[in-house]
Amino acid sequence: MGGNKVIINLSGHPISALNAMTVVVKEVIKRLAGVKVDIAEPRVMARLGRGGTLGDKEFARQYRVRVRRVGNDYVIEELPRQGSSLTHTLLMVNGLVFTRKGQIVREGDYVEVLLLREPPRD
Repeated sequence: MGGNKVIINLSGHPISALNAMTVVVKEVIKRLAGVKVDIAEPRVMARLGRGGTLGDKEFARQYRVRVRRVGNDYVIEELPRQGSSLTHTLLMVNGLVFTRKGQIVREGDYVEVLLLREPPRD
C-alpha cells in the first residue's frame, strides 16, 4: 500500500464531533482539496429572542440554536441547554452561532447563524 493517507480522529461525543467538523475538519478538507476560496455556507443574520444571552468574556463559544423565520426576519427562538452530553439537543436545533472571546449577544441583538437546515416559517 503506497500513497499518503489522511486520518482525522473525532471525539466520540457527538457535540464535540460537531464542533470539530464545523471549526477544524472543514478547513483541513478545503486545504487537501486545494480550495483557495471560501465555499458559500447557508448563513443568515438572526435576532436573539426573548430571554436569551450568548457569549462569554473568557472564551470563544459555539452555541446550538433553534431559528424560525418570521416574515422576512430570522429569530433565534430557543437556546437548548448547552451541555456537551446533551446530544438530544441536536434533534431540535437548526443552527449554530459562534461567538468570539468577550462577545456578548443579548435579547434583540442580531448575530450570524450557520444554518444546519432550513428554518420553519411562521
